[in-house]
Amino acid sequence: MNRVKDKAEKSGYTIPLSMIAEPGQLPMNDILQGILLLMGVLGVLSLFLSVFLVVNTVSALLTQQRRQIGVMKAVGGSTLQIMGMYLVMVLAYGGMALLIAIPLGVYGARWLSAALAGYFNFELHAMEAPPRTFLIQTAVGLILPVLASLVPFISSLRISAAEAMSSYTMGRGRFGGNVIDRLLSGANLWFARGFSVRSMLLSVRNTFRNKGRLTLTLITLTLGSATFISVFNIRASLSSTVEDMIKWFNCDTMLTFDRTYRADKVQLEALSIPGVTKTDVWIQLPTRFVRGDESESGMIYLFAPTVHAESLIVSPSIAEGRWLAPGDENAVVVPSAFLQDEPELELGGDIVLKIDGKEHTFKIVGTFKGMAFLPIVYANYEYITKITNRIGEADALMVAMEAHDAAYVDSVTRTLEERFERVGIKVSMLTTINLERRDAEASFDVLVALLLTMAILLALVGGLGLMGTMSINVLERTREIGVLRAIGASNRGVAFVFIREGVVIGLMSWAMGAVFAIPMSQGLNRALGQAVMGVPLTYSFSMPGLWLWLLIVILLSVLASFIPARNASRLTVREVLAYE
Repeated sequence: MNRVKDKAEKSGYTIPLSMIAEPGQLPMNDILQGILLLMGVLGVLSLFLSVFLVVNTVSALLTQQRRQIGVMKAVGGSTLQIMGMYLVMVLAYGGMALLIAIPLGVYGARWLSAALAGYFNFELHAMEAPPRTFLIQTAVGLILPVLASLVPFISSLRISAAEAMSSYTMGRGRFGGNVIDRLLSGANLWFARGFSVRSMLLSVRNTFRNKGRLTLTLITLTLGSATFISVFNIRASLSSTVEDMIKWFNCDTMLTFDRTYRADKVQLEALSIPGVTKTDVWIQLPTRFVRGDESESGMIYLFAPTVHAESLIVSPSIAEGRWLAPGDENAVVVPSAFLQDEPELELGGDIVLKIDGKEHTFKIVGTFKGMAFLPIVYANYEYITKITNRIGEADALMVAMEAHDAAYVDSVTRTLEERFERVGIKVSMLTTINLERRDAEASFDVLVALLLTMAILLALVGGLGLMGTMSINVLERTREIGVLRAIGASNRGVAFVFIREGVVIGLMSWAMGAVFAIPMSQGLNRALGQAVMGVPLTYSFSMPGLWLWLLIVILLSVLASFIPARNASRLTVREVLAYE
């Protein structure tokens, strides 16, 4: 490969990029593995939340059928026999879920594969799922629900027949036994005397009656909350990272020419355009790193900007070391990921670069955050033009303008291009900072959309868990509902007791999720940043994501509590007092 590149370059051709594929690995495999790692983490979280959903659902079923369980025990049914009957039911539900999940999984995999293919800019002609995928899916769909349901089965089926047939034994909540309960007691809330908040206090106190069930519900909703907020944090961190990289260029437009031209002529022509306030030139060359064993790396972009006090290119986000200084000769700044990929290189050490077929030794004075798949090194313009016999020449121009809005920048950029064409300077490529920012953010939109989709699914799982919890609460407090109705509580009043209870749980999960989202998003930022850039992303906490999730969790809590609350409000006094 090196001989082919040398021969092509000696013939006058410039090789802009060369990649040597590793056997058995896809191009950009590191980035793909990073994305799959994030999705795998979210998938495991989804599976984890599903376990709690099964526990809540089975608990609700056992609560509803506790008298029937007591009758079966009274006529001689053993705990194992009753448990076996319920386990068969769980297996049946698992089988029916698989019949729905497998086709949906295949469809989702096709959609996801197509989305990732578009993200990496290639077409997907066929997709085949390995057989072990369906085996794993079947095992998870059948075995995991059974294992999860053992928890409520063991705790609920060990009671005696007398306890099971007692109408209210399983519905008792233990309240008032600890400091939290006493603080929530209306007798200790001084403001309860001045405001009509009895129904609100009832909802809050009922929330803490069964702390084990509350814990399970909060775990599901908190994980969903933390994941949703973390996805928005990742999106904000990606935007912050892109913005940090854009800030390297303190200009509005960058132009690249087909060859080198006199730098003073290029700048003079640009400054003659109305609206242009400042210009800077640089030179860019293809180079390769020569390793100690004489092998060579793929193509590396060598950017040589002018470095001075008012330079239009500023120091990038330096990870270690320093940025270029005026007067630096053989100094270079390299991406952090480059040092990770090339173990023989280190900060402060030497690096041999082949430029125009000749080897030159440089010293690594700093590292910066950059794309792992786009190796770039920076060196001083004056030194590079001297060793390449291009003194006073440039093949790239940065332009700063009076105004920075997109319409103004585009207009002046078109005028620049026309001016250069008239004077015989051919522009091979031009871009604006606004366009670079938009393209960089758009390149992450697919990834963010995938993560957000999985976060929404996790939130729905948490909502279903809350609905199951509220259903159990309604069943356990049926006679209490009758007492409320007997003393004059309206349908709306009864319903709002349970809706408020659901909202209280939702708000608690939002607060805890916001706290857990910080370490979760930091971990995901590190994983994604290492895969894409070789360094963690610039961390940013998304306040819009936090408040958006607050609105969503309130709405989700109301919807999850609505059906159980409506069922409770429809019960008459006679029905609830005669409830068994």
